[in-house]
Amino acid sequence: MILVLYLSLLIPILKAERIGEVESAAVGNEFLLRTFSNQSVPNKNPFNATTSTELKPFDRLEINIQRLNESEKDKELLLYVSRDMLSGLSALPIVDQEFGDITIFYEKGDYYAVRVCFFDVYKWVDGNWKNLYTYDNKGYNCASRFFFRQGKLHSIGGRGFWQSHSNLLIFDEQLGSWDRVNVKGEPNDVNSKYTGVTEKSIFCFFPADYSGKRYDLIYWLDFNSKTWRKFDFSSLVTYQREPQVPFYANISDESLFDSKDYMVLQVYEASASSVLFLLDKHTFSFRWLENKPVESKWKKYKWKIIHNNDIFLRNIAEELKSIDLDKVFNEAIILEKPKEIPLKAEEAKLIQSIWRWSILAFFLGIGVNQLVVYFQHKNDSHSSVNPKKEAPVHQAQHQNLEGQINRLLSQRGKILTKDELDTILHLRNQQNLDSLKVLRSKALKIINQQALKVYGQNLVLRQREEDDKRVMLYRINDQIKTNEKFLISSEVE
Repeated sequence: MILVLYLSLLIPILKAERIGEVESAAVGNEFLLRTFSNQSVPNKNPFNATTSTELKPFDRLEINIQRLNESEKDKELLLYVSRDMLSGLSALPIVDQEFGDITIFYEKGDYYAVRVCFFDVYKWVDGNWKNLYTYDNKGYNCASRFFFRQGKLHSIGGRGFWQSHSNLLIFDEQLGSWDRVNVKGEPNDVNSKYTGVTEKSIFCFFPADYSGKRYDLIYWLDFNSKTWRKFDFSSLVTYQREPQVPFYANISDESLFDSKDYMVLQVYEASASSVLFLLDKHTFSFRWLENKPVESKWKKYKWKIIHNNDIFLRNIAEELKSIDLDKVFNEAIILEKPKEIPLKAEEAKLIQSIWRWSILAFFLGIGVNQLVVYFQHKNDSHSSVNPKKEAPVHQAQHQNLEGQINRLLSQRGKILTKDELDTILHLRNQQNLDSLKVLRSKALKIINQQALKVYGQNLVLRQREEDDKRVMLYRINDQIKTNEKFLISSEVE
């Protein structure tokens, strides 16, 4: 009897040791963090294996590109994505350069992979990653934040070669192109690394210009009205340490967590003690958690999964971590809301004027379209009775083509980048990068067709850059001899 009682007490102890779960609650900087061993774990553990062959759902998975090969063998990560998916990522062109993590989205049963500084959108189709993007633009969306909303992939903000921006883009999966979404009050020439997203809003903290200067502001985009709002954040948190401000954000990391309902930053008190700063994105309410920072092992991870308000990751020390942001938020202290900065009077008038002109242009467009349809029908009817030879190209189009060719002739022998070529062709006023590429291609086709008619050879020749074969350059043919005579000297057919 005594032996049976002894074994009944001993077995639970051995089980607990075998599980190897270590919890530390409100001790030092290990608040609400759990470290799990690689042995068996309890059912409440998000990494608990299942007998089902189906992968677990998630919202967003971020994988450190330098640890991708190691992650392919991670049995906990393989509960969410397959080994074929991970090994397929290693073969994609987007992993060749050091531009941050690869992000995988799970959206209604489909998997998508993207990476900053690339417009490519890869979808897992029939056991392979298929690139849905049909163009080759790059260099516009470094530091962008990708997200899904209403079943469509979006991108907010970014940095190009010479400028920061807060443009909102949406991906058209059918056309394979990115399109810019028109919104009101868009911040000019700034971008934010600290971005939170919901189905209704986007929040951008501490926007910075291209030189790196940051501003103690919050920009809030309301999807319903498609209007940006601006708030003064300096009374709560400032990027420059000020004695009268309770917290300062002297941080170089991006926002630590952006879950379904919360956005979490690590900031500092005036005493230099680290605290968690939390935003409820649905109520626009702020809270802070005293002396409960997230340790550095959370920032240096191999992979990180966000699902609803739960965060799971494996850090570079091979520890599995999890955190429940609902619990963290309920433990935090409520703060005041930042003050909204109203639009200036001239900005409000400008927005009203834009809307008036937009409505006028809409109805004017309908009227013009009806006139075109009417005259086209009339001409078609007349042509069926009296067929005649097709009219020559309109004089304005002729002059535009002649101007483009003459400007190119003045550059014979030179090698131009696509930006230099667009400037010569007067195409730089196009906002949509994909539309710009289409216009450039059409213009070069017409120009070379005319050059072939007159001289029997193309005027603009394409070639790849030696150091980077992905970059297309344009050489202006120096073999064409014009004898100071314009190329278009005869009527264009």
